[in-house]
Amino acid sequence: MTRIADVLLGLNFNNNGEKDLATGLMAPIRFYELAQRELDYTERMNANLTMISVGYVLPKSTLIWLENASFSEKDCEFLISEILELIINVAFKIKQSLRSNELISRLGVISFGILIRDGAEEAKSLKFRLNMVLDDHLKEFRKSLLGSAFEEFAIEVSILSSVHESGMKLLDFLAKVNL
Repeated sequence: MTRIADVLLGLNFNNNGEKDLATGLMAPIRFYELAQRELDYTERMNANLTMISVGYVLPKSTLIWLENASFSEKDCEFLISEILELIINVAFKIKQSLRSNELISRLGVISFGILIRDGAEEAKSLKFRLNMVLDDHLKEFRKSLLGSAFEEFAIEVSILSSVHESGMKLLDFLAKVNL
């Protein structure tokens, strides 16, 4: 019997300190260092800075279903493979839709953090584009599960943003977008 922990462990959330090994995106520690620099710059220059968190979430019902269901090792490997493919494809598409001065990192198993030097209006436009990317890839992911033991697997798009406020610490900034 395979549990949700086995699936999550199989998703290779590893990095070498510089890059996430699955996606090639910036490693979390590097992202946090650069985010702190950007925050300091924003405070000094009274500039705009917005944090966006994008990715997928598993509803509670899916977590309970995965925890209580019995899947073969082969089924589990299939799900891990499909989720990794989703993560890699989404990371590539998101990276393509960002400007060179915008930061992105894989900060969770199926979530990413993005830091942009813009305010709420620009973030709203970017969030719209990101939502289209995530939705398109989610449709493909769901198609790939048809006919498998995971046909009923539910996963949802999650996009949150927060504009930096004067005096805000990095941890508070990250917490506003659940990172």
